[in-house]
Amino acid sequence: MLIDAAVNILDYFNKYVPYIKKGFVIDIPLLWKAIIAVFAFAVIILAVFLRKREKLETSGAVAFTLLAIYLFVFFVCAIILRQAEPHPRLSLDVFWAYKKWLVEKQNFFPEIAGNVLIMIPIGFLLPVCLKKSASVNKRFLFTVGTGFAISFSIELMQFIFKKGLADANDLLNNLLGIIIGFLLYLITVRVAEWVKK
Repeated sequence: MLIDAAVNILDYFNKYVPYIKKGFVIDIPLLWKAIIAVFAFAVIILAVFLRKREKLETSGAVAFTLLAIYLFVFFVCAIILRQAEPHPRLSLDVFWAYKKWLVEKQNFFPEIAGNVLIMIPIGFLLPVCLKKSASVNKRFLFTVGTGFAISFSIELMQFIFKKGLADANDLLNNLLGIIIGFLLYLITVRVAEWVKK
């Protein structure tokens, strides 16, 4: 069952995201590879600067660097490299993909899973960016709030620039991914504390 799910997700990416080829090799033009490399270098310099100014702890600086690079690549793939459409498209039906999948028995699981999985790294890395003294509640609110703002911004840009469907269902699935990422962060912290004992 898990293998079938993985195959369905791969099929989804190959069908709906034309710049992702078999085996998840991203076909990004050379210019964008150079821009991503320069951006990554700039982010690393900024993270080191913030670390030295004690604005970030070491783990926070690493998480900040990974998160910034991930978000930039995500933005390039979701907005820049995507084919523009003649008109903007908008769907405010929050559960349409679930209805198609569960009620109409159409294979919409890969679309749902893809939108959840793509946000898990963000939900995992965001709470690490905060100082160790931050409470779990503060980390959760920061992670969910920032994650939702990122997801909403992507959907808004897709609508403005006519790059695919701006979808309320995507917001829901992205939020689920953020929460799962945060839960994985909590589990990782608890396991690390248990190992240290």
